[in-house]
Amino acid sequence: MKMKRMKKSAALFLTIILFAGMTGRHVFENIKEVKSTAEQNVSNQPMYLLHDEELNDLEIDFLAYVKTEGQKAAGEFFIPVRKPGTFLSYKPKGRLKIAGAASMAPMMEKMAEEYMKLNPNAVIFVKTSSTDKGFMETFQKKCNFGMASRKLKDYEKTLLEREMIAKRK
Repeated sequence: MKMKRMKKSAALFLTIILFAGMTGRHVFENIKEVKSTAEQNVSNQPMYLLHDEELNDLEIDFLAYVKTEGQKAAGEFFIPVRKPGTFLSYKPKGRLKIAGAASMAPMMEKMAEEYMKLNPNAVIFVKTSSTDKGFMETFQKKCNFGMASRKLKDYEKTLLEREMIAKRK
């Protein structure tokens, strides 16, 4: 019974290939080409922190950390965009919520953890979702920072400020 199904599936596949006027090799080359194009689109992809134009003291302090000492954590996961620098927190109090791209979450969790060691007055929550949800939550002021792991659309660039913090390897 299984053999009949396999033969029918194989026959259907060959019919599709022949109908499309392709050889098996051509199909394989097209699949390789699509995969190669997808890999190129992902490498060196920017990783952004999105935020509102006006930042509070804690947001400013955390962003300064991300751009300096936080680049060490960025380098553990992605390609850092700056050389790690010295960071001195002035320890503002408060809570930050960061939401967005799941691919950035481990890096941001590491940065949040390291920052909270330097500033025990801060509590940072990282929520994993998608770039689009992170963008919307930041735009709607439901979170302080959004994580975006793709190139931003032109209209998105006009609605929120952005800081490139890393690039995908």
